[in-house]
Amino acid sequence: MGHSIGKWDGDTLVVDTAGFNEKTWLDRDGHQHSDQLHVVERFLRVDRDNLQVDITMEDPKALVKPWITQLHFQLKPEWDIMELACTDNAAFEDFEK
Repeated sequence: MGHSIGKWDGDTLVVDTAGFNEKTWLDRDGHQHSDQLHVVERFLRVDRDNLQVDITMEDPKALVKPWITQLHFQLKPEWDIMELACTDNAAFEDFEK
């Protein structure tokens, strides 16, 4: 999928990924990218229970301008996380039913 290098920038983990092949998508809607895709993710723990991820995607062959987005995650210690195994998309197909 790509080659990632992570480093700390203060209290933020910065993950820089390049070297993608063209077998993956940018998102669940199937937007395609090229082998020129470059992704930078910045993970910041805002406080004890909240994580913020800033993502910048650049691809001169597939995108007119950088695609910038931000995700937020909240710690839910009472949640049980179940395993989901994908084998030739079988798990995803079952999930859609």
